[in-house]
Amino acid sequence: MLYGNSLGYPAQKPGDGFHIFIGGSSDRDPQAIRALEEEVLSSPTPVQLDIATGGPASEIRRGGNVVRHPGYVSQKEFGELLSTASVVFLPLARGTRAAGHMVLVGAVESGIPVAVTPNEGMKEYVIEPGVVLCDPDRAILPQLRELADATRGRQSEIRALWKAQLSLDSYISRIMEVLEPVRV
Repeated sequence: MLYGNSLGYPAQKPGDGFHIFIGGSSDRDPQAIRALEEEVLSSPTPVQLDIATGGPASEIRRGGNVVRHPGYVSQKEFGELLSTASVVFLPLARGTRAAGHMVLVGAVESGIPVAVTPNEGMKEYVIEPGVVLCDPDRAILPQLRELADATRGRQSEIRALWKAQLSLDSYISRIMEVLEPVRV
């Protein structure tokens, strides 16, 4: 059953330039994160990458590119930071365990597209236009740019996907459907 929630994160507030957000720490693929950091720092066109996975705060700048680890942030700060992204990336470790639900749901609630790496436990969450699968064997940065370009101006469509399939109300409805046959 698909997880759903209403986190109350703000609607997407895209700023200038291309901005990628990675959040959460459960089952993240550190190698994929490091590879994307290098792609971002080597990019010929400016890009910002925020990695809110806990740990110490740091920032690396190279040319017009920025890789920033904000350190520990509250849930409110997490939502505010996420809402400024052009796209959210969930670099999940390969396996069967589902992970990243809250980040994915929060991003789609904000109207922000999500790219997720293949993970058996998350395949049901790949629902276009809001959530797409990326190919971890190809450079990630171009795939994230393509997703951001393909979904530009589609925030209301992505939010409609959240409302219909990933909101708390939709989650409760699915639970009630499952429980209906056992009600006395």
